[in-house]
Amino acid sequence: MIAEALREAEAANSPDSEWCERVNLVLDRSEMSLHAAVGPRLAAIDDASGTAVMMHRSEAGRPLRAFGGQ
Repeated sequence: MIAEALREAEAANSPDSEWCERVNLVLDRSEMSLHAAVGPRLAAIDDASGTAVMMHRSEAGRPLRAFGGQ
């Protein structure tokens, strides 16, 4: 699913920020199907170095936990 979102972003010649949005939507959908929303999200893509920067979602500056709330 993520590869498909990236192919669509590339075909549409989308800016990097939209690539992140597309990937994060796929991650959101997969987590919702598991009734969880705690995984990291794509923050940036660096084409030059071929790297991706991920960030943890947080509440009050602390990473979200899978179960039991904050």
